[in-house]
Amino acid sequence: VYTTDWMPDSNHLKYAVKSQGGWETEFIDDSNSALATYSSIGISGSGKPVVSFFSNNTSKVMYAERDDATWQIETLDNRENAGSGTDMIMTTQGMARVIYSDHENQDFIIASETSNDWDYQRPLTNGRKGEFKSMALDNLNRVHIAYSGGGDEALKYAFVNENGWQIE
Repeated sequence: VYTTDWMPDSNHLKYAVKSQGGWETEFIDDSNSALATYSSIGISGSGKPVVSFFSNNTSKVMYAERDDATWQIETLDNRENAGSGTDMIMTTQGMARVIYSDHENQDFIIASETSNDWDYQRPLTNGRKGEFKSMALDNLNRVHIAYSGGGDEALKYAFVNENGWQIE
């Protein structure tokens, strides 16, 4: 069992794993970059914990993977106040898909891990708004998203198929 939690007393993101001796905890990063909220956790294809989160200090979306002893942290979106509210899922190959709000455009972005970089998609276009999202993958690793439709607050459903993004 793995979990992450924002610690209000220290304002840092904490990782916990349950072992035979109980819960073991550690900070993902003791520097200022991990003053974090909106975290989501997964397990990589190599069996290592990975975490997406919003850095309150840098106002950027981050991704962290734990190697044998430390956390390797990278920035997913370098724009100032890029977004928040991350959700993450892992493909059947153990590659991360991270969805996060894009405050500048009032929609969201999906960052898909590749073998050596990240690929970015923006499912909502033509002025469509979206927030409060949750993401899942089907058996073909295609993304499905449930989200609030913005100003009208209607629940929306977006998915990708052979014809591109579909929104209901």
